[in-house]
Amino acid sequence: LESELELQSLVFDLKDLIASKWQIPRACQKIVFNTEILEDAWQISTLCSEGSKLSLSLVVSLGEVCQDLASGETQTCKGALKVLEELGTKGGEEAVSEVVAQLQHRDDRLRGAALDVLCTVARRGEKRAVEAALGRLQDVEYVVRLK
Repeated sequence: LESELELQSLVFDLKDLIASKWQIPRACQKIVFNTEILEDAWQISTLCSEGSKLSLSLVVSLGEVCQDLASGETQTCKGALKVLEELGTKGGEEAVSEVVAQLQHRDDRLRGAALDVLCTVARRGEKRAVEAALGRLQDVEYVVRLK
């Protein structure tokens, strides 16, 4: 991705640009300069001078999202599921596994949300996703079964 950014722009702004161009949520982005992961609050001007080109690397990571899902807190998990939904099938098998695990959550609304997100992160006909979705037909809460 080539783009012109103002020197006062932040790494945060760059992540927003990447999110809009490549549909990779900010929470899944790690921007690397040389060997250092850049913080969102860093100004681009600390990395280069005006008129010069800056070469950065993007690492797509589900680390933060997985931590949020592991918290077990309903609202935190819902936020993490939203991020995975935005990422879609680009999250791969790890995203599918994380969403499938949420189908066991104690909160029925979260299980329902996970079922919705599973349809977005799994590829059509993916066996593990289909089996997990079918398993929810036995859910004790009708709200989950209706999804």
